[in-house]
Amino acid sequence: MKYAVRYLSGGLCLLMLLVMQAHAQTVDDAWRFSQRLPGVGARLTAMSGASAAGLADYGALFSNPAGLGYYRASEVSGGLTWLNARDAATYHVPGNRFDWESELRATNLDHLVAVYKVPTVRGSLVLGMAYARVADFTRRLYFQGDNDANSITDSYLPYPDEYTVTSDGELQFNSDIPFIAYQAGAIEFLPSEYEAGRYPFYQAVAPGTTIRQTGEVTEEGGLHELSFGGAIEAAPNLFLGLSVGIVTGSYRFERRYEEDDFRNENTPDLYAVAVEGGFLYGFDYLLAQDYFESDLQGFSVRAGLSAQLSPSWRLGVGVETPVFFSVQEDYGTELETFFDEGGSLRYGGQPGDAGTGSFDYEIRTPWRLRAGVAYQTRQLHVGLDLELVDWSQMRFDASTNRSFIQDLNRQVRDTMEPVVNTRLGLAYQMGGTTLYGGVAVFPDPHKSEIREAEADRRRVFGSLGASIQLAESFRLNIGWTQEQFDDYYQPYGDVERPPYVREEVRRNRFVIGLTYTFQPPRARATRPPRRR
Repeated sequence: MKYAVRYLSGGLCLLMLLVMQAHAQTVDDAWRFSQRLPGVGARLTAMSGASAAGLADYGALFSNPAGLGYYRASEVSGGLTWLNARDAATYHVPGNRFDWESELRATNLDHLVAVYKVPTVRGSLVLGMAYARVADFTRRLYFQGDNDANSITDSYLPYPDEYTVTSDGELQFNSDIPFIAYQAGAIEFLPSEYEAGRYPFYQAVAPGTTIRQTGEVTEEGGLHELSFGGAIEAAPNLFLGLSVGIVTGSYRFERRYEEDDFRNENTPDLYAVAVEGGFLYGFDYLLAQDYFESDLQGFSVRAGLSAQLSPSWRLGVGVETPVFFSVQEDYGTELETFFDEGGSLRYGGQPGDAGTGSFDYEIRTPWRLRAGVAYQTRQLHVGLDLELVDWSQMRFDASTNRSFIQDLNRQVRDTMEPVVNTRLGLAYQMGGTTLYGGVAVFPDPHKSEIREAEADRRRVFGSLGASIQLAESFRLNIGWTQEQFDDYYQPYGDVERPPYVREEVRRNRFVIGLTYTFQPPRARATRPPRRR
């Protein structure tokens, strides 16, 4: 301990860290948890998920379950997915910019499926069960640049209401950020300045010196859904469907941020930190590491109908209830400052430390309304889907910290708006091979003023694929989609002209699956007994 210092823990302090720490109790993180891939499985991946009108694919369980009614045979299927995420980043500092590119890969089980067409005398009854990966969070951001205008240590300086000095000279903090920074030697308190009535803190990086800033942000994890459902032909060419989904998943965020006095401009005479037994002199290097890991569990229900209007036209509508997520989260922050003389100071990462702990809360995603139309011939199928999602209806809940949760819900209402997601897919059959293609556009739900200030996070997907008949009962399915979107990241704030990163993200996803099809026993019609 450098001086007699006390940390006054307020009820919201741990949750309000938006600069040093990265907690998932933010609107953007809840939005991230709620996003979906356009389609599941190789076939619907290749068609960008266009299936709301009704399609004989197990992916109907995750869009419009009435589509199961079009199955003519039973099947089992399984597949794997490979993801490659590239992030082209431009790091903007006052007066300069630096370009970087990073990459991250992942391999996962994509789906396991069983669909059973129940033998019936007339009409159709189809039951299905499927496990599928419905969202993927994998990506990596890297940036580096030289900054002579400001430092993250500037953002650690406390506001006047974030500290007090008692009558016996004890320094007290009531905010996490300056407390952690002080304990780690990134800022220092000068009693003489306080006694003279002047601002008593100064930062490790001297104003006007040039430092090299390096950051790496890694996101990993995804959502999986186990869905059970079925469809029935309620009237000739009219199918009704229902499915229940159990969603589980995880999300991990890690940040490593460094500042380096690579030109040795921060000499020992510019900064000194008092510790027991002496002083540490001169800023040399700073390392900040943050993480949070969220385990998610939730459920939702889908219902829909599909009508075969004519041999060439289908129309379908579906509705999905909100996903009720229960989130268990662990988080932590570590900060270490290295000096030219005397070694280093480190704080954080241990149980009971400020910035380290756990939190349980809930997220309720918006309702989803989906409608689709499809045109088909013997060889061609074209489907168009429109999906309405009102993101301003997303909500947080928790048994503690009610005022903080209410503030988050106000942010949702103030910053988010409804969007209409569009999916267009086609299939063309040539003998035993079917070719697929598609495009999907998911608009950014942030209000226009946020998009203008940061980035338009609209997600655009393009997709291709093929289905190849290997034998009478075996079919190989291949799907590929590329997702593109822009993003914005700010390593720290609370300074004049803070640095920021603009990102162009591309994620290529490949799905390969094998399907075995079989015919169930036929149902026999019951005939009345003959008259004698």
